[in-house]
Amino acid sequence: MLVVDLHCEQGHLFEGWFASADDLASQQARGLVSCPVCGVREVVRRPSAPRLNVSHAVEPQAAPSVAPSGARDAQALQARYLQAVRQVLTSTEDVGERFVD
Repeated sequence: MLVVDLHCEQGHLFEGWFASADDLASQQARGLVSCPVCGVREVVRRPSAPRLNVSHAVEPQAAPSVAPSGARDAQALQARYLQAVRQVLTSTEDVGERFVD
């Protein structure tokens, strides 16, 4: 699955999901990709960060007990964030090829 950031000539930003880079190019050539806001078919791919599958992420190690207060707060926030991400990953289903259905 290729997830890309796109934008139209009006400056609207949106995300597109494609099977591959070739699929994106093919759909653009056939005029199937358009801005969801204004409908313009002239869209350009923007640089974007890679999409990471974190379902096999390693459990973070315990924070040292001598960390300064600010560092402990940041570590606690990060731990809560990772817990929330894990909860989302365990309670959702990867539908794979059935995505469009």
